[in-house]
Amino acid sequence: MRVTRTVCGIFVLSLITMLCSSVGCGSKSVPPSALNSCSGTSLSGAVTDSLTGLPIAGAKVVLETGSQLGITPVYNYTPATVVVTGAKGDFSLCSNASPALLVFEALDASGNAYPPTITSVSQTSNVGTITLGSCHVACGFPGQFQSSAPTIISGVITTSPVIESGIFSAQTAISALDGSRNIWNIELEGLATGQTDTFRTATGTCSGISLPCASYTETLPSQAPVEFVAGAYNQKQAPPTYSISATPSSGSACTQPFATTSSQSNGSSPLTAVPGVQLTAASLSFTGCQ
Repeated sequence: MRVTRTVCGIFVLSLITMLCSSVGCGSKSVPPSALNSCSGTSLSGAVTDSLTGLPIAGAKVVLETGSQLGITPVYNYTPATVVVTGAKGDFSLCSNASPALLVFEALDASGNAYPPTITSVSQTSNVGTITLGSCHVACGFPGQFQSSAPTIISGVITTSPVIESGIFSAQTAISALDGSRNIWNIELEGLATGQTDTFRTATGTCSGISLPCASYTETLPSQAPVEFVAGAYNQKQAPPTYSISATPSSGSACTQPFATTSSQSNGSSPLTAVPGVQLTAASLSFTGCQ
């Protein structure tokens, strides 16, 4: 396995926090009829375990589209389509945008999380076989396992003075896969069964908080993403650091249109993934809501 340079510390996440003018957290599945009428590229392939070669059913395959944040070197990627692999690990979806990425996420039979695998979308309709896991050649790097217990990040969202609904998401930053010096902010889907990306605040729902409040939990991979570039799988040694963002529903009127944190509840420690550990994120607060 080729190990590339460590990337994207707290500086990058702070830059993203300051520069993001919007967060597109919503995801949607494409029905078969939409695939049949795809006006772009119909993508298909299969997902397997890199050690056993067995198909991975129920893996999430997320098509994300990106846009540059102003004149910065940061690109924000958000889900456009989410599909789930079949019994043979197979998937198909339609891509109508560029630049675009495919993000693969899954839990193994023991409930451990594979590291997410990320690849750029090309004009090739058959993506081929994507193998999940850290051990494409051999394991042995510090903190590197084929799969590992997921990291759980929980927190609260408050709105004042009224109740609001909206969406939230988790992101991690990677070096651009195209060889540039850009930073790609990748959104990851929660891995827990039935986990949603929506919130609705209510009074009296969070202990010790009098404001309208909603709690959330994100179950996320605890290893750095595996990057599939030019036919090779690369993984950095550093664990991923996450940021959590929330956006009130369209049409709501709060003083700020979005909120983001990359810190734990103590306000200083980063949301760095540790296998099997639960982290509490700093609160996301919206004021002046009408």
